[in-house]
Amino acid sequence: MADQPNNLGTKLIMDGFVYNKSRSREGESEIVKSRIKRKAGEHPEEPPAWLLRTDLASVSEGVLCQLPEREALKKSLRRVRRRNLPPNPRALRELAELPERFLAADQHNIQNCAPTRILSDFEMAIINASKSMLPGVPNKCCFFHFGQALYRKIQSLGLQEEYCTRESTIRERESTHDHGP
Repeated sequence: MADQPNNLGTKLIMDGFVYNKSRSREGESEIVKSRIKRKAGEHPEEPPAWLLRTDLASVSEGVLCQLPEREALKKSLRRVRRRNLPPNPRALRELAELPERFLAADQHNIQNCAPTRILSDFEMAIINASKSMLPGVPNKCCFFHFGQALYRKIQSLGLQEEYCTRESTIRERESTHDHGP
């Protein structure tokens, strides 16, 4: 970072950008944005919300007012990260060509993981994958997701209207029995 005076005022040069210091809050906000973007590129494992929370904690209110909205900042951080990602695979054979740093098993030592049970929803892909990758580990399905799957089946069979009508009829009967003669 270096200051260079000129006839237009003081200029601040940082990360290859020239900032006019005569507009200090705006100049500082540009410096804060470039610093956060640089950190997003250097640390893609950190969530944008965390980067913003840690970096903006020490920024003055006047500079915060000059920054874009929080969601716009998060969007620009995600854009910076995407530049370093490989393109999405279009075929199964392209999955084998992924660089090592993008394989979750290598990054998080999943090979040494020894779960005692797996809790999932009722998606067969998850159930089959867990059976093949972790044989002998019981897969339990979530009751909430069971209710969702059941209701989706009722809808797919076209029984939703009857289900709702019967449900209201049962409630009406129960309410008349509760307040009987």
